[in-house]
Amino acid sequence: MVNDPIGDFLSQVRNAQLIKREKVELPSSKMLVAIADILKKEGFIHNYSINKEEVQRKLEIEFK
Repeated sequence: MVNDPIGDFLSQVRNAQLIKREKVELPSSKMLVAIADILKKEGFIHNYSINKEEVQRKLEIEFK
């Protein structure tokens, strides 16, 4: 089994947009936060935030 965190991240974001969700919550990592920052700068997403309250950090992405 091969793990592809970038591919999984992009697939989950795309799938959430296709079903018209307002936001999606994903596991967070430095790399995925950097990608979310690029998506925000390029205008693909509205905003993102990191939820540090849980044991595992979560990256919450808000769509336009």
